[in-house]
Amino acid sequence: MEMFIENAGFERLTQVWQHKEGSLVWPGPFILPPWLETWWQVFGSSYRPYLKIACSGREPVGIAPLKTCGTTVTFMGSADICDYQDFVVRKDCAGIFFTMLLDEIATGGFKRLELRHVKAGSAVMTNLVPVARARGFRVEVEPEASSFEIELPGTFESYLAALEKKQRHELRRKLRRLSGAGSPSFFFTGHETANDCCMDSFLGLFRLNQAKNSFMAPAMEQFFRLMARRLAGERLLRFGSLRLDNREVAMVIVFDYNNTVYLYNSAYDPAFSQISPGLMSKVLAIRESIRMNRRCWDFLKGEEHYKRYLGGQKVDLYGVEIEIG
Repeated sequence: MEMFIENAGFERLTQVWQHKEGSLVWPGPFILPPWLETWWQVFGSSYRPYLKIACSGREPVGIAPLKTCGTTVTFMGSADICDYQDFVVRKDCAGIFFTMLLDEIATGGFKRLELRHVKAGSAVMTNLVPVARARGFRVEVEPEASSFEIELPGTFESYLAALEKKQRHELRRKLRRLSGAGSPSFFFTGHETANDCCMDSFLGLFRLNQAKNSFMAPAMEQFFRLMARRLAGERLLRFGSLRLDNREVAMVIVFDYNNTVYLYNSAYDPAFSQISPGLMSKVLAIRESIRMNRRCWDFLKGEEHYKRYLGGQKVDLYGVEIEIG
């Protein structure tokens, strides 16, 4: 059946996603419509949306979540808060989808396609890059960042056993020290309780770290609050809270999507640094994710030491630039 590409708005993207139209797999939280629409609402004023849906008959088979600035086309989002992105495309339609999309971009007068932070197994790398090269376009692919992931086992003890001996002993010692400091507890909020009060608590802890204050500018706080409301409303976001004697000493924000828990951000009270609250909140969040039978833990983008320390395996992220013409 003949394929065609049409312009789309956020309402149409949301409809396709929520109603599971077609056999599309949405690869990660940073491409989901509530995320894209929130980013656009807060940060999109300098760009134009370039959202496209490809259909075969009435069935959606591909989605391009893009924006434009001048003659350059990029993913909708920004590298400081969108860890990695991709296209949504049915595998058997990927070749024709990207051929038609490149034609559409060229016809629109755009000269450059810049796609930041994509995985080796992404549709960008496995399908778009070969199609663009076959068309004779100049394509540059460069490693530019890394993320870290853990394949979660069935039990927390199995997780600890998979760590290197020194790391395992140190983590057990830190867990004992946490227990010896009082009465610790860790829990994830339910989706229905991931509310503004949770965000107030998180931001209060976040601002105790002076090095992070410049990041949480007013626009960024607006984004965090709106994003958390929308994603929690879609049952995609949880707050994790580490308490010691009923005092909140650390929190994490995670996305709970497609059997994977994504660690998006964290904060802790430096007054409790002797019990490593930031690290312990992540360890206990991993333990709780295993208890919930999730299969993967994703630390997301960044080379922070603790990610390797907690067993994360490196995943390379690439930047792709395609000159259209």
